[in-house]
Amino acid sequence: MLQVLLEKMKMEKTKVKLGNKEYTLDIASTQNELRKGLMGVTNLAENEGMLFDFGEEGNHEMWMYNT
Repeated sequence: MLQVLLEKMKMEKTKVKLGNKEYTLDIASTQNELRKGLMGVTNLAENEGMLFDFGEEGNHEMWMYNT
């Protein structure tokens, strides 16, 4: 569990501007980051979110328990 928490702290972030609003997004790209997703996140600000980078185009299934 500590390893997943450490990876979460190192997760790459990006800022995206859509219209007049700016968003801060975590980028999930490693297997652990993709697996964990937003599980355990109890609060997101209105301008926060997550992008999932699977490394290739295609249909990808997602399931995040307790999200």
